[in-house]
Amino acid sequence: MKQYFALGIVLFFLACTKSADVKRQQLFLKGNIALEENDNKQAIYYYTQSIELSDTFAAAFNNRAIAYEREGDYQEALHDYDKATQVNPDFKEAYFNRAKLWNDLGNYKNALTDLDLIVEGYTDSANFYFIKGLSNTGLKYYEEAITNFEKANALNPENTEILINLATIYYYQKQFDKSEIILSKISEAENYPDAFNLRSLILIKQGEFDEALENVNKAIRLNSNPYYYNNRGYIFLMQGELDKGIRDIDHSMRVDDKNPWAFRNKGIYYFLNKDYDHAIEMLQNSLMLDPSTEHSNFYLGLSYQQLGNKEKACTNFQKSIESGEDLATDIYREYCH
Repeated sequence: MKQYFALGIVLFFLACTKSADVKRQQLFLKGNIALEENDNKQAIYYYTQSIELSDTFAAAFNNRAIAYEREGDYQEALHDYDKATQVNPDFKEAYFNRAKLWNDLGNYKNALTDLDLIVEGYTDSANFYFIKGLSNTGLKYYEEAITNFEKANALNPENTEILINLATIYYYQKQFDKSEIILSKISEAENYPDAFNLRSLILIKQGEFDEALENVNKAIRLNSNPYYYNNRGYIFLMQGELDKGIRDIDHSMRVDDKNPWAFRNKGIYYFLNKDYDHAIEMLQNSLMLDPSTEHSNFYLGLSYQQLGNKEKACTNFQKSIESGEDLATDIYREYCH
C-alpha cells in the first residue's frame, strides 16, 4: 500500500513536470509569434512567463534579449544574453547576438571577444565577418577590418553595405583610388546614402567641392543623417558660404553633440570669422573627443598664430605634421624656425 502511494507521487510529479514543460514551450512559441509580429512587449511577457517555469531556458533568455534590444532597453538585453550564455555556454547564437549589441553600443573590444569565442561555428557566415569588420573599424584596426570585410564580400558579393564599408576603410587609409574603384561597382540607382556621402568625402579631398556638394545632397535626400549635414556644412565653409555652413553644422550637433568632426568644423567656422578664441575652444573639444581628428591641430595652430602665441601655434603645427598631414609643413618651416 505504501509502495503504491509512493509510486503515485512519482507518477504525479512526472505528469506535472511534463505538463509544465509543455506550457513552457507553448509560452515560448507565443513569444516567438509576438516577436515576429514586432509586438516586443507581448513577446517579453510570454518569454518571462516561460522563464518563470524554467530559469534554465537559454533560448527564452536569448529571444527576450532580442525583444528588449528592439525596445531600446539595452541593459536588460545584455543581462538576458549573459543569462543565456551562462545557462548554456555552447549557445553560439546568444554570443553572436551579444556581440552585435556590443558593436552597436560602441564596445568593440567586448564584441570581438564574443566573436572570437564562436568563430569556428561561423566560418561560412558573411554577417559574422561583417560585424567583426565593423568592430575592427571602431577600434581603428583597419587591416583586420579589410580582411574581414573581404571575407564577408566573398561569401555574399551581392551585399552593397559590405562594399561601402570596405571602401570607407580605404578612405580612412587615404587610399582614395581603391575606395573609388569599389564605389564604382555600386550603381547610383541603388540609392545608398552612405555611398553618396563617401563619394562626397573623396571629392572633398580632391578639392572638387561642387561635385562633392551634389553627392552629399543626394545622401541627405535619402537619409537625414547628422553626419551628412556636418559634411555638407564643411563643404559650404570651403566654398565661403559660412552662414549655410554653420546652419548645417549646428543642426548636426543638435542631433549628436559628441561628434569630434562637428566640433572641428565649428572651430573652422569661427576661425574663418576671425573669432579665434571660440575657434580654439571648439578645436580643443574636437581633439578631446578624438585626438586623431584630421586638421584640428592645423587650425588650432593657425588660431594661436593669429593670437600671437607662437609656442602653442608651433606645437600644434608639429602635431599636425606628425599625424601625417601636409597642410602645416610650409607654415611650420617658415613660422617656427
